[in-house]
Amino acid sequence: MAKRGQLNSEIFVYILTIFIVGIILVMGLRYISINKKIMDKGELLQFQNKLTSDIKSVGKEYGTFKKITYAIPQNLDEVCVVDLEKKDEILASKLISFYPLVKDSLASDLNKNVFFIGTTELHSLRIENIGLNHYPFMNCFHRRNKKIEIGIEFVLAVIAFLL
Repeated sequence: MAKRGQLNSEIFVYILTIFIVGIILVMGLRYISINKKIMDKGELLQFQNKLTSDIKSVGKEYGTFKKITYAIPQNLDEVCVVDLEKKDEILASKLISFYPLVKDSLASDLNKNVFFIGTTELHSLRIENIGLNHYPFMNCFHRRNKKIEIGIEFVLAVIAFLL
């Protein structure tokens, strides 16, 4: 026969067990999300470095064309490249209205010409000698199957980006 106090202590043990398991699950999920953010930042930096080095390697020989496929981080949706020499034409175009952060950067004279647009935040950097030879002098490459395909050509001391 069960004693009266024994039933109450079992309920207390069950409640305590559920509480401890809940805390462990919450802490585990938090740890996983923090690690995912760190990994995404690392992948983005790796992508930025690879893009910069590819542009510099194409820029060494006139007439060189490379079509390169990049694996990109999961939180990155598109990469936009702008021609800073044609900033006024870009700001006057209708396309820039779809990219308010890029527009703000151009209007503020931050001298950034490559923008990484994703779900979390916008990253940008400056790569020397980038030009686009078609209106609106801005090209955005969208992610397809976790990859972005970019065509890079060296023309007259300027790197041109093509689809």
